[in-house]
Order: sequence, then C-alpha cells, then structure tokens
Amino acid sequence: MNHKFLFLIVLFYSSFCAYAQQWKPVYNSQWCFLHKAPDTDSEQLGILSIQASLMVLDSVQDFYKVQVSNGDIGYIFKQELRSWQRGITESNEPEQYFYRGEQGTQGPHRFVNVSRLRSRAQPNVQSSIVQVVPINKMIAIDYIPFYKDGWVYIGDHFHEKPEYIQYKYLGEQLTFDKVLDDYRKAANASVREQQNILERLVEMGWKDKPENTLKALQMQRDFHFENGTMAEIPNIDFDLFLAEQQLNPMSWEEKEAFIHKSDIHFVVKGQKLYDGKITEQQTILTGAVKNTYISETLGCDFLPDFLYFSKDLLIAFAEYETGDINGTVHKMNFNEDQALVVGNHIIDNQYGEKDFVRNFGKIVNVNCTETPHSYTIQNGDTGLFIITFKNGFAFKYEMIYFC
Repeated sequence: MNHKFLFLIVLFYSSFCAYAQQWKPVYNSQWCFLHKAPDTDSEQLGILSIQASLMVLDSVQDFYKVQVSNGDIGYIFKQELRSWQRGITESNEPEQYFYRGEQGTQGPHRFVNVSRLRSRAQPNVQSSIVQVVPINKMIAIDYIPFYKDGWVYIGDHFHEKPEYIQYKYLGEQLTFDKVLDDYRKAANASVREQQNILERLVEMGWKDKPENTLKALQMQRDFHFENGTMAEIPNIDFDLFLAEQQLNPMSWEEKEAFIHKSDIHFVVKGQKLYDGKITEQQTILTGAVKNTYISETLGCDFLPDFLYFSKDLLIAFAEYETGDINGTVHKMNFNEDQALVVGNHIIDNQYGEKDFVRNFGKIVNVNCTETPHSYTIQNGDTGLFIITFKNGFAFKYEMIYFC
C-alpha cells in the first residue's frame, strides 16, 4: 500500500481519536525501535513488538511520529500499519526483549519479580495506586523502554482503566527454589536487601506446596527475631498456625467425600436453605426483595431468571433440568440470623478464624499475600465457596462459578 495514502488514513483515524480523547490504536506489522528523532542514528527510546498498540501523530519523511502504549512519543521507520491484530505463528523479534513462551506462540510477556509491586494510574510514582500486583504474575507487554526507570502499560486495551508499572521489576518466571537460592546468596548483603528477598520468598511460598509455605514463614520469623524487628510481622504466629494446618492436605477425592457428608446448608432466620432447592416462599420469609430486572450476569455468563436480595443476602433463581425454578445463595453476610452449616459446625458472625482453620485447614485454599483471610472450598466441578473473615470472625460468604 502507498505510504502516503496509508498515512492519510491513519492521520484521519488518529485525529478522530484525539478528538474523542480515547485510545484508538493501529498496529505495526514489524518489530522496530522507537527513536527520539526521525533518524535511525538517533537515540533509541525503546523497542516495540510486532502488533504493538500505537497512535500515529504525524509523518516525517520516512518515519511516523507515534505515541506508544506507555505514553512515550517518538519515531518509527515507516511500515505497514493495520487497524486490527491478527494471530502470529512466528516472529523474528529479539528474544532478549520479547519472550513468547517455550513454544513461541504466546503474546510477548514478562513476569513480576518483586513482592508488593504497586501499579499506578499514570506512569509516575506520585500517581495514585491502582493495585498491588502479585509476584510472578504474567504481564503482557508490547513496548519496552530503554531509559532508566521506564514504565510499561498493563491496563485495558482501550486505556479506559490505565495502569502502569516500571519495567525494571519484570523478568523471567520465578520458582520458590530460585528465590530461596537468591536469599542464601544474599547472606552478606544489607539487612534491607535480605528482607526484600525474604518477602518474595514468603509470597512465593503461599503459591507453592505447604511444606515450602511453612519453610518460608519460619525463615521470616527467624530473620526478624534475630534483627529485633518482630513488630514488622504482627501476624506471623497465625500465619505459621495456618501453614501447619495445611500440611498433608486432603486429596481431591477426600475433599469431595468430606463435602458430601458435611450436609452443607444455610440457616437464615431459622430456616434451612439448601442450594438448588430454595423456594420462593422460603426466600420471602428471609425478608429479601424480588428483582426481575437483571442488568448483568453473576459471573461466567450465568444470567438468573430473577433475584431476591437484601443488604446481607443475595439468592439467584434459575430453571433446573427438572423444570423447577429454585434458588442458590450467591452472597451472604454472616450475622446472628444468617449462618453456614458444615457438618457439626455453625459458621456465623461469632465463629472464629482460628477455629475455622483448625477444622477446615485440610480442605481450604488460601493465599495470605493476595487475598488474606479469604478461604476457598472447591464445590466439585461447579465452582468455589469463598468464606472471608474480618477482625478474626466470619464476615461474608460468596459462591462463584468456574468458567
């Protein structure tokens, strides 16, 4: 395609985008460097993968002036630009920059290599925090800045919810053993550096097998005890207790058998409610209000026929294979009138977190760095029960479906 004609199309497209104040990208057909000036001998600001998201701002001789995903503005040598992305079976990108997985078929990505990494709403450290990004999370990238402390964009496709992190915190995928080795090699490093690596080890431990979770926590306790900084880990005794209770977890079959014999149900204002068998009459007696207008799904495209809800309860009704329309509890806050019964245990707002861990530690999953005090119990092939504690007591129940 004629470069001049293509530029007119792209310029009109990008002008419209600027008017709409939206990110309406085009995509490069070849990987390339982003230059500071319209000259291949000028400073390289960064590198773009194939099909990187960018907006064309101008055309200067053999170059397009572009803005890339993280906001950097520079020049790329003219090439075919497309208004859509398409599948890539192979690429000739430099592997040291753009890793596409062992088979080379994934999108270019790196992994978070530090603990408690904060993403920002703008590419600067003064901007508001969007979230804390988990260690070892895969991060898709299409542009890598070469300058010190450069940022990469990790938000949504159209930049409606922008989010940025600094590229220096990304690297190869980590393993528990790799971080453990890094910690041992840092024996002569500063206390702060050792503590940083130890925090990574603990976060990796919660994602690993229970034995390694316990090992990391014990090392953390010993480190802070030796350095007189135990006040920095106020929850260490509970975390160790939790890790110990999760040793030797039940198998999948044992968990299913445990759930089956536990006769799980809810008690709401004295009524026993069983998921999939809850009637409208029972629900009306809870004081919940009917809502037939459903504006969005309850996850995984599940759209109920209608809902009953109150400030502490959400029951969704749908037609089952039998033709009956019955309800399922999707959300419930624990209080004196609302409880979850599992076997002989009545979980209400007076039920302690430590008792819960002692009784159900072998069947629950938990990640204390990403979702502390929230425990998941697998509900067969259907989904998960999530029980969250607050200030040491049961606070809320949720049910989510597998997609």
